[in-house]
Amino acid sequence: MVNVKIIITIIVGLLLAACGGGSESEESKATSPQQNKSENNFTISTQIDKHVRIHPQTAIVKPGAIATFEVTADAGYQINLIEGCSGALTNTTYKTAPINANCTISVTTVASLVAPEKKEQLSVVRLGYPGRIKLDLAEHDQTAIYNLYYAKESGVTNENYQHLRKGNVLKNVNFPIELPAAWNDFQNTYFIAEKVVGHVKSLSNEVTTTHQHIAGNWGRLCAVEGSSISCWGDTRYRSHKIIAQQPEIVDEIKQLAVGTVHQCSLSKVGVTCWGNSEDERLAVPELSDPSFIAIDGSTSCAIDSKGMKCWGENASAHNRVVLQNPKEVKLNDFSQNCAIDDSGIVCWDNYGNVKLKLPELKASHSLTISNRFACAISDNKVACWTKNGTPVELESIFKNPSQVTVNNASICVLDDTGVKCIGDQQHPGQNVPHLTNPRSIFSDDQYNCAIDDNGSHCWGRTEYIYNELPRLTNPTQVAFDSFTGENPLSCFADESGLECSSNSYGQVLFDKQYYPDDISLRDDNLCIVENGKLECFELVKEWSQEDPKIRLQARPTNLDSISNGSAARKSYLSWEGISVCALYTGGFLCDSDNSGADWSYPSMYFDNILSLDLSEDRICMVRGYQQINSRFVQCIKEGTHEELFVPGDLLTTKSVSVGAIETCVLELDRAVCWNRANDVYSKPLVNPTQLKVYTYQACAVDDNGLSCWPLGSNEGKGITLPSIQNVTKLMEDSTCAVGEDGLFCWDIFPYYGYGQRDRALY
Repeated sequence: MVNVKIIITIIVGLLLAACGGGSESEESKATSPQQNKSENNFTISTQIDKHVRIHPQTAIVKPGAIATFEVTADAGYQINLIEGCSGALTNTTYKTAPINANCTISVTTVASLVAPEKKEQLSVVRLGYPGRIKLDLAEHDQTAIYNLYYAKESGVTNENYQHLRKGNVLKNVNFPIELPAAWNDFQNTYFIAEKVVGHVKSLSNEVTTTHQHIAGNWGRLCAVEGSSISCWGDTRYRSHKIIAQQPEIVDEIKQLAVGTVHQCSLSKVGVTCWGNSEDERLAVPELSDPSFIAIDGSTSCAIDSKGMKCWGENASAHNRVVLQNPKEVKLNDFSQNCAIDDSGIVCWDNYGNVKLKLPELKASHSLTISNRFACAISDNKVACWTKNGTPVELESIFKNPSQVTVNNASICVLDDTGVKCIGDQQHPGQNVPHLTNPRSIFSDDQYNCAIDDNGSHCWGRTEYIYNELPRLTNPTQVAFDSFTGENPLSCFADESGLECSSNSYGQVLFDKQYYPDDISLRDDNLCIVENGKLECFELVKEWSQEDPKIRLQARPTNLDSISNGSAARKSYLSWEGISVCALYTGGFLCDSDNSGADWSYPSMYFDNILSLDLSEDRICMVRGYQQINSRFVQCIKEGTHEELFVPGDLLTTKSVSVGAIETCVLELDRAVCWNRANDVYSKPLVNPTQLKVYTYQACAVDDNGLSCWPLGSNEGKGITLPSIQNVTKLMEDSTCAVGEDGLFCWDIFPYYGYGQRDRALY
């Protein structure tokens, strides 16, 4: 930064003396205090901050004189304010008005605002093994010279690369550049480009290479997308399958590993794990420069500069295995656990006993294991074996294979020609879709995936992972039926109407389009309230000779026993869908006369039910009058008129919500909850508006947004919520909410959230 100099010259009392006579101009040269102490003169003092240099710091002028000043600002600073003595700043000169009294000039500075240096945007445009790593810059300057610095540690620069592990430089490179050396030279490597124009040098952003862009486990799939992780697939009990959201951003992700209920990432900050904390799944040990991670079930392992370290359920067995400078590790509880080290490939069982050594597979990479066999690439060939060491004969010849993955039905290989899959010809996992420059592949139990220029693509039995939340416009209702085994159902309603679908049978057929105000879904039974009218349906399988495909038809059911002619507000279905209850403007009715009913609630006629909810064993309501702010809470035992416990210190109750474990009411500044043993607690809230009690958690919306807490045996366990802006609606039976970015769902098992993939908030 060049010094900013403001020339401020004091010219006070300029005397022209010649031959004993003279005259005086209007702008006079200043004299120092020592030069002139006349009582008729005035003093100009200065007040400056530490980054200003001014001369002189004090001056004495005659009455009516005008003064100018010189100032120097330190490098990196500029004048923020200069004032006093009724002066004005013109260009670099501060000039006072005629001085007729003592005065002070004040000068302050601020740090100069330097435009941030524009970095060259370096990216990994292709990722693989030998000859398949390609780097490119977003913009090319034909007049510049480019150098490429890299190392096995983050933070590479043109000055420190030699001090980092395996740091080196490729000089005078042309972009795009395809690295010609073996993959192991550049696995998990950090790169930064240097641009040289004349004597000016600038650095790009730092990028890293890894083939592990996508990972999954048991129907869950996660992918690295920039600095975030997207996960999608099955929820609890493999029931409703909707897209998942990762709870946090992880910068510079090098590798991702996914377990059944937890996941870990390897990034510039080391190894981070999140999810279910049972069995010490998240207890990452102290690691020194970790370079590889793996998960299977509840056990995780990492390779660092000292060897392999594992944590979780079966960590002690894996930590007994002695390896020589390990490079990669893979775990599989159902077949074998293997690692690549300096001796070749070593495999062991779940008790830590070494069962197999393959010294002929030295310098291997791309280790992969399924329940049937394991594979790796060695000497530019794909080698596979069973858990007892028997070689697996492969039918295809691959050209420069760069990655191999296996599942129980197929072996997939990424080579110079693209992606090939071999194995069980009856399995849809052999049908590789069209891919554009594939750079990474992954296989799980029933499907295969690849990353190419257009994103992620999966094939095979992808129903395990690709039942997404639909793209909804102003969603109003959502319901999931988690108890229908192989035929889970889901219903969604937005401004385009109601749509219900089954994983197995597709979209449910209705006789007309509905726009419901309320929906309830249980065991192939659906009830809706639309404009005060209650209608219920049984969702039955139908097919014909003309169209043998099985479909679900919504068949209306008789509701004469619970219709009273007034406007319906809400419907309730029992867990098995046998009993139906409805809240009307003038009361509450249940089909207790139904011979197969699993609920037996008395019908009640009140015109003052402000809020009502029920579960398998009780019905609770808030009764009173909104206008006079008078209300009380009442709970009644199922099958009787017996009143149940309600806390006695409730004040102004807004609503009630009943779950299988606890009942909660919403008050002006808190939620009050009690369990079946009548243990009471409260949660402070700020202007709360909504409250819902689900099976394993309760949630509320207040001025601070959405908050949830675990119930019963889950107390003390964390709940990872998606980031939802401006929650407008909590859904009734499913842990879902509507915000300004659409519909989001989550659950306490496993510990990750769900949301629309293209609107995911991480």
